Amino acid sequence: MTVYLIRRIGTSIVVVLGVTIFVFFLLHVIYPSPAIDVLGAHASPAALAAWNKEHGFDDPWIVQYLRYMNGLLHGDLGYSYTANRSVAALFAGRLACTVYLCAMSLLLAVVIAGPLGI
Repeated sequence: MTVYLIRRIGTSIVVVLGVTIFVFFLLHVIYPSPAIDVLGAHASPAALAAWNKEHGFDDPWIVQYLRYMNGLLHGDLGYSYTANRSVAALFAGRLACTVYLCAMSLLLAVVIAGPLGI
């Protein structure tokens, strides 16, 4: 049983790393920098380059990914430039609604599944 659990945990870690790498690089291919959204469409190339340098978007992708993973491991989910707040604060603001919806769906599933199972 221990070997099975270790194998499953190892597989889960590989899958999570694979998904984060895939999504991170796909996002960077589609949307390389939020500088245009933050500074505006008419920002000068020098201003865009300075903003990218200041926020680390001019670093190689592997450096950005390692910085991203380090932040995730330390609980830093990043910063939303469009909402001008941290992502953790955005999640916390929606936590009560999420818990309520999960509890109601679990209750509904038990109420329906219990009698159907009997």
